[in-house]
Amino acid sequence: MTTRQPRSFRQQCLRQFIRAAVLALAFHARTAVAQPKAPSRAAEIRFAVLPLPEGLRAGATVMGMDSTHRPVVLRQGSNDMVCMRVVPGEAPWDARCYEATIARLIFRAGELVMSGLTIDSVSPRIEAETKAGTLALPKQPAAAYRALGPANAYNPSTGAVTRQMQIWHALHMPFATAEAMGLPDESTVSIDERARTPYVVASGTWWSHVMIQRAAPRVSTRS
Repeated sequence: MTTRQPRSFRQQCLRQFIRAAVLALAFHARTAVAQPKAPSRAAEIRFAVLPLPEGLRAGATVMGMDSTHRPVVLRQGSNDMVCMRVVPGEAPWDARCYEATIARLIFRAGELVMSGLTIDSVSPRIEAETKAGTLALPKQPAAAYRALGPANAYNPSTGAVTRQMQIWHALHMPFATAEAMGLPDESTVSIDERARTPYVVASGTWWSHVMIQRAAPRVSTRS
């Protein structure tokens, strides 16, 4: 039987996510640490879609930030994936892609923080809005993808990726529990085990999702 995730641990996962949402919307000032910058919009888009399987990259919508740190569309897509590079991120190269319904939840979380809500107040507000029907949850498991790596993990000029780049897939299933899905939750899985087995993050919350790690992708070096 899967161990139930402690409430305090679930809250910690949610806090980590909300901080990530804030980063994704560039509410924090860019850090003094040198951040590699893509030399063109095309290169920015190429990295933003890197976490996706190759067949989904061309159709993904790509978001960026304008001069006021508001999200803008860099490229309108034709499928349901929304991607963006996070600067500053948790590492010099940080890109995240979400199914559109999940992306809207993330942007809403960022808006709430920008409006003055504390991080601890965001999750209850999101849950209230989903229950009221003013904010939609996905009606089926919804995909997400992430790439994260140090400066030497990616060459923006060529699109070449090294083994330093970490890639994750996820399936978001709001309010589903690890126990109900028959999977271990994050609190019971070691760092080494996470590279070998799917596990559940934020079990039982609106941010509940299954994480799946994979090897660094092969990408085209063409512009």
